[in-house]
Amino acid sequence: MNVEHKVGRTSTDAVKFGGSAVLTALGVMAFYYLADSGRLLRLLALLAPLGGAAAIALLTGPGQQLIAFGRDTQVEVKKVVWPSRQETIQTTGVIIAIVVVTALFLWILDMLLGGFTRWLLGQGS
Repeated sequence: MNVEHKVGRTSTDAVKFGGSAVLTALGVMAFYYLADSGRLLRLLALLAPLGGAAAIALLTGPGQQLIAFGRDTQVEVKKVVWPSRQETIQTTGVIIAIVVVTALFLWILDMLLGGFTRWLLGQGS
């Protein structure tokens, strides 16, 4: 992702962000205003304005940068060489083995240090 997408902020961006904030506030207010209504109506009253607010926010300069970033991300993900199923299973097995060995080591160390501490304090036979 060497390409930088520079989109300048325009004076209308502030108005668009303001409209987006107003729509978001209206959606939240409608959600609580319709507290006695059904869940589906409340959910629609919340999500419809939020969807509109998101659409308006994506029309701003920073919103366009976010869209370009998403496209660039998709291109980069397609370039990734994903491990095969066999490689994934082998790597997982190695990690599990290391975790078990580490757990055993820490358990033995805890037992030794606990016994040494009890011996120092004179607690035990």
